[in-house]
Amino acid sequence: MNTKEYLSDEELMHLIDLSETDGLLPAPKQLKSSILTAAARLPRPLTRAEKRKQFLAYCARVGVACAACLTMLFTVRPGEIQPRQKADAPAEPTGTKLSSFSEQVDEHVQDINQALSNFFYHFGGTSHE
Repeated sequence: MNTKEYLSDEELMHLIDLSETDGLLPAPKQLKSSILTAAARLPRPLTRAEKRKQFLAYCARVGVACAACLTMLFTVRPGEIQPRQKADAPAEPTGTKLSSFSEQVDEHVQDINQALSNFFYHFGGTSHE
């Protein structure tokens, strides 16, 4: 259902004639200056060197975050980190669950380390020497 009313052909021709005889409306006098001031406030495009610097800073932040995560992963012993317990919550079940989960994670990490060691040993891990 279209609720828009369009001009008839005669009305459209009359509008075209009016615009050709009367001309267009002039733009406001402050339009140019307002556009130029708005354009001056826009940040200038970054140079290639600035983009590279930002990318390297991002890579450094991600690298530090990865190193911190890996450090935590490989230095924390199973069951070493215990969540805070509420006073009314039983301490044994949560600690036991966390300890068994930590042991499972430790076993999987050892399996992954062994698989990576085998991969690098069999596929030229010592060829750089």
